Amino acid sequence: MSREKPFIASVTARDDVFPGQQPFAEGGLTGREMAAYNWADHPLGLPQHWDPLLLAMVNTLLGSAESSYLVWGEEMWFFSNDAYRPVLGPRVADAVGTTLPMLWADAWPAVRSMAGRAMAGEASSVSDFHIRMARYGVPEDTWWTFSYSPVRDARGRVAGFLCITNETTGAVTTAARLRSSEAQWQALFDALQEGLLVGELIRGEDGRIDDFRLEEFNPAWQRLSGIEDRSVKGRTVREVFGQVDSYWIDMATQVVERQAAQSFVRQFGATGRSYDGVAQPLGGDRFVLVFSDVTDRVRSEQERSDIEQRRRLAVEIGDVGLWDIDLSTGTLDWDRNTCLLFGSSESSRPKLSDMIAAIHPGDRPEFERRFAAACDGGEVFEMKFRVIGLDDGIERRASMKGVSLREGEGNGEGAGGGHSAGLLVGLHRDLSGGLHRGGAPVRFVGAVRDITRRVRNEHRRATLNNELAHRMKNTLAVVSAIVSQTLRDAPDVESGRLATIARIRALSAANDVVMTGHRNAATIRSIVEGAAAVHDQGRRIMFDGPDLTIGARSALSLSLIVHELATNAGKYGALSVPEGRVKLAWSVEQDGGSGAPMLSFHWAESGGPPVRRPKSRGFGTELLEMGLADSGAGRVRIDYAVTGVQCHLTAPLAEVTNDGDALPLPDEVAPDA
Repeated sequence: MSREKPFIASVTARDDVFPGQQPFAEGGLTGREMAAYNWADHPLGLPQHWDPLLLAMVNTLLGSAESSYLVWGEEMWFFSNDAYRPVLGPRVADAVGTTLPMLWADAWPAVRSMAGRAMAGEASSVSDFHIRMARYGVPEDTWWTFSYSPVRDARGRVAGFLCITNETTGAVTTAARLRSSEAQWQALFDALQEGLLVGELIRGEDGRIDDFRLEEFNPAWQRLSGIEDRSVKGRTVREVFGQVDSYWIDMATQVVERQAAQSFVRQFGATGRSYDGVAQPLGGDRFVLVFSDVTDRVRSEQERSDIEQRRRLAVEIGDVGLWDIDLSTGTLDWDRNTCLLFGSSESSRPKLSDMIAAIHPGDRPEFERRFAAACDGGEVFEMKFRVIGLDDGIERRASMKGVSLREGEGNGEGAGGGHSAGLLVGLHRDLSGGLHRGGAPVRFVGAVRDITRRVRNEHRRATLNNELAHRMKNTLAVVSAIVSQTLRDAPDVESGRLATIARIRALSAANDVVMTGHRNAATIRSIVEGAAAVHDQGRRIMFDGPDLTIGARSALSLSLIVHELATNAGKYGALSVPEGRVKLAWSVEQDGGSGAPMLSFHWAESGGPPVRRPKSRGFGTELLEMGLADSGAGRVRIDYAVTGVQCHLTAPLAEVTNDGDALPLPDEVAPDA
């Protein structure tokens, strides 16, 4: 391309170019600065002497809202407007009357070639063009979008060029940061060990959602889902995996429609693996899944759950309580069975001092001695002792085994949260004799069993044996009394024989209850009538009370008590004389303290010989004082009034009506090891 030589027109000075006004008055701040400039000493001379084309271009430039500058002549004189002032920065003070190469000396090397082509008549434009300059005294990288357009006179000769420019440094650097950030995120996206999937719901014509499209995913998603081919991008989940559990589509639908995140731990049927993750909305019908493979963890948790379930079942069946003491803090963690044994509320947070306080004062010194020996010497703790309930005050019997754990041993969970299988195995080993030796004891763990019922059963069995011996001595006396009384009142021998047989059979039935311990519940009326029948041939015992069914154990106790009272009344009391009477009444009342329903039983004799208090406690008195309540929660009061013996018994209704509280057979009573 041939280069045109710039044409600079010479004109005759005209004094009427700016008649009646200052030059460049409509050019804003830049125009005022140009008007105030001393052009008389400038090579271009006074503005009224300028080429009309230059004046026209400058005035047009000053009135433009575009950031622009004009370059004129071979010297490349520089003219700009107000829109260009922010570009100039501190150089604005030197921007009037100078040339482009002088004003932008630091940027001139970058644009010299384009400027030369523009002066030769070639237009050009660039976008995001890099220019390194020091507008503010410090070199900086800047970017520009601008164009150079040649300015021609009426004859087509190039007199200069016009530049319309905009700085794009902010946009370019922002885009660069965005690209860098995207690259970093892409690298992170690719390096994530968690699978990441961006999906978009697919709606049918009716608006229903039954699939979603795989928009984007990372390599970890491919690895976790077993998909090696990235060409599945853009396809639907049903197209890729075939039959899919509707859970995944339903979950994605809920996340999008509710615009709320949702966590999940779920097995994906196509892979058979379990995944733990979260789904989050991305706006519109799009969502993102982030998840990891937790198959091994889920299996391990399931195994631990199975072990814990079996442990709990074993504990429940064995009626065993577990406890765990932190020796450094004295805090105590126990399960429900231990809590019940110590009569404490399940919401309480007990300490070792509470456990010791609940031990019967008579057993406490020995407990503390053995406990200290187990902590100091690593011996297995083993003891049977009495417990006074912390909250309910009920006395119970306990059998406990425990062992101290040294530093670094037994890191399982507490008893309340479930011992780990390892702790149980270790505890079993320790209690079997494998003692730990090493650092200071930090925990004391063990098991305890409520043996209250077993102790009471053994005591009851011994009492029954004594009762049998006692009963055998009385049997002949009772039979003799039956025969003599029956024959004395009988009108003839045959009637006396039949009546005697009937009464002896009633006595035999009562003895059956005593000797075999019937395991069937019955009503109170049937029990007391049966027990007293042998002594009540004259219908002198009056019964009064509701039809109330009680458990087998309480039925036996009540039968023994009534039989003992009736036997004593027949030998010494109201039933020993014809005019004597007995009133036997029972009712349900509310306990004055707890408000719990109580069974109240009252035996009252009248019309018999004057009563004298026994000089010594016999077996019959001990039998009566055993009462009806197995837990000892009831009360027994015997009044030896002169007018007739009275016996009053109370027991918790819930306990005496418990049908599962059957008397154990001999092989159910374990020896006290």
